[in-house]
Amino acid sequence: MLKTIKQIFRLKDWWNHIFPPILGIAYLGVLLNQIEVKMVWSKLLMFFISFLFTAAFGFFLNDIFDIEIDRKVGKTNFAKRFSKSTRVLMIIIVVVGSIIPWIYLDHRLGFIVFILQMILLIVYSSPPIRLKNFSVLSVITDAFYSSLLPSIIAVLLFVPISMNLIHYNYGLSLLLIVMFFRGLRNILIHHIKDIENDKNSNSGNFAVKYGSNTTIKLLKVITLIESFVYIIFLIYFTYFCNIWFVVLIPISLLYFVSKRFDSANKSNLVTDHMQILNDLYEDIFPLFILILLAFFDNYFIILLIIHLILFRNKMLIFLLHLIFIRIAYGIIYRKSCGLINRICKTNF
Repeated sequence: MLKTIKQIFRLKDWWNHIFPPILGIAYLGVLLNQIEVKMVWSKLLMFFISFLFTAAFGFFLNDIFDIEIDRKVGKTNFAKRFSKSTRVLMIIIVVVGSIIPWIYLDHRLGFIVFILQMILLIVYSSPPIRLKNFSVLSVITDAFYSSLLPSIIAVLLFVPISMNLIHYNYGLSLLLIVMFFRGLRNILIHHIKDIENDKNSNSGNFAVKYGSNTTIKLLKVITLIESFVYIIFLIYFTYFCNIWFVVLIPISLLYFVSKRFDSANKSNLVTDHMQILNDLYEDIFPLFILILLAFFDNYFIILLIIHLILFRNKMLIFLLHLIFIRIAYGIIYRKSCGLINRICKTNF
């Protein structure tokens, strides 16, 4: 049953990529607000449920309107296995599931942004507008509904916005800019990877219309801007908002450099190196905020454990690989070689 649900709503395509960065912003709001864990559990849960159903709605709706296109190019589409009435029923369920949590969240401006996100999800996939068929508009729209608008909702729900906290507002504005460029970068990378299928389907693929070389050049510019703004965000937040963020700067830089030049992860695809930035937002950032929260309130350790169970963390996997395979193996190998050499010299 669970496997079927994961296939229908394509959870593997977005679960570990869309959720963690947005939750990281929510965790940041909890940290800035200094909210006790008992005061934020239910709010985080309702936000999580709404976001879950919203993402499921977007992907399933897109699959419904892509059934014929996917059939022509031989692409798997799980929505086609259902009758039209079943598809409508499933859409109603996920829409209702995304709206109901807002009864508890009770934030007017946040709900307006949520409605805007739902509208963009609809007009992106659905005729007659179907922004997905327009190369530039499809890229911008995707960046909005998948990254920027959810980030804004998280800020509105969890971060204290007021003139008395102007430094928070400026810092978070930098973070929202990063999230927007992250969205642009990810959808353009997706267009490059899907270029062959989209050539045959006459979709509004940016890379098909403007070419892979032009798209990669644009991606390099976007990645450079995104990286620069993210570094400025970390420096600004360290200086004006939370001194502990100084720890995140070298961690982010070391992780990026180690992954970029890791011989075991060499790739011929330029876009693969550009996706290392995702690890900073999906793994390091939310994990760092949760560790800070747990440091100040031990009850947040529970939330940290739940997060690690729900979401794959490539940073932890990378560190375990580094520690237990490279360092541990290296030490054992050297010690063993040294011991064998001593035995050989003694006996022979």
